[in-house]
Amino acid sequence: MPSLQLSVFDLDDTGRKYVSVDLSERDSIMGASNLGLAASGLADVVFTPLFYYAGDHIFSEKKKARLFTIIRHPVDRAISEFYTFTQTAAEMSLRTMTLQEFVKSSYYLGNWWTGMVAGMWDKPGPGNQHLQLAKELLRTKYLIGLEEDIDGSMKLFEDYFFWNGQTPEVKACKKNIRKTEFARDFAVYHAVGHRVKEGSELYLSIIEQNQLDMELYWYSVELHRAQRAWIPTQPLDQV
Repeated sequence: MPSLQLSVFDLDDTGRKYVSVDLSERDSIMGASNLGLAASGLADVVFTPLFYYAGDHIFSEKKKARLFTIIRHPVDRAISEFYTFTQTAAEMSLRTMTLQEFVKSSYYLGNWWTGMVAGMWDKPGPGNQHLQLAKELLRTKYLIGLEEDIDGSMKLFEDYFFWNGQTPEVKACKKNIRKTEFARDFAVYHAVGHRVKEGSELYLSIIEQNQLDMELYWYSVELHRAQRAWIPTQPLDQV
């Protein structure tokens, strides 16, 4: 059998290029590691659901990486989860659930983000020690963007990574992101049927189930502001 090698290819007609590795599973991540993905310099950005595992096996002290993410308020995330769940549920009875029913059901998982950042994918619910770990990981490993400021977040990522945000392809991509986000927000609003008013019983119910996530959210907002303050803004004709 011929030996596997890293290569770059076009997957579609958008001009975007991809490296011939799959990082969705542990075995394939190990394969990418053995092929020297980080050292090759072929990939500017790596996408994987197993980001800590990929970080341990693909990158090193000589070839480092920085995680970057977009965060949203726990109430907004609960609404988004409700929409996704009711749109994809196999049983029709679940598709007709209301938001109130969803957040009170076993299908809704509170403090999800704290557990995710702390690496608790297959473990019981997170506690205060996991919140402290999540804070430290966000502080030392992540670049933070805010969902309510997509444009500002994209500019922060461009400034940090020295990405060129002014090419026609990138401008078209940004426009498509804005359009997609608007369309999804519109669809979510119609699925819920109303806005979740701050201070309402439903709002407070979601907050109660996400005490750790709320603290982590506001900590992340402060991190975002601090990062925006110390990361130099690149002139638009140079990024």
